[in-house]
Amino acid sequence: MKKIFTVALLGATLLYAESSAFGAGDITSNSSYGLTSNEKLFKEKLDNLNNENIQTNARINEINERIEGLQSTLEGINSQYAKSNSRLSQVEENNQNIENNFTSEIQKLKAYVEESRKIQEANNKQVKKVLAELSSLVDA
Repeated sequence: MKKIFTVALLGATLLYAESSAFGAGDITSNSSYGLTSNEKLFKEKLDNLNNENIQTNARINEINERIEGLQSTLEGINSQYAKSNSRLSQVEENNQNIENNFTSEIQKLKAYVEESRKIQEANNKQVKKVLAELSSLVDA
């Protein structure tokens, strides 16, 4: 029993370390004063990890900003595409209307030309008839 009590008391004494009034042995302080070589190595690795963590967070923030910029650019491009697509649809519709109007006008012109041709043929027949009558009157 004395051995167990002695071991427990010795273990508790070794595990419990009183804080130094001067910060010796404090692994979280900026100074490595009072640290053992293992604690110094641990502190160095901890500081390196903290620095890497800070750098990684800065890189993540930079990447997030770039992603937001790309998203903004993509939204702008999509907006321009939608406007261009809408304008193209309007132009195609206007083009179709103009084409339909031209087709209608061409049909009207063809009908007018055909009507004019028929009138011209009728006039030619009448002129020939009148010339034939005049010719027979002159000959007689």
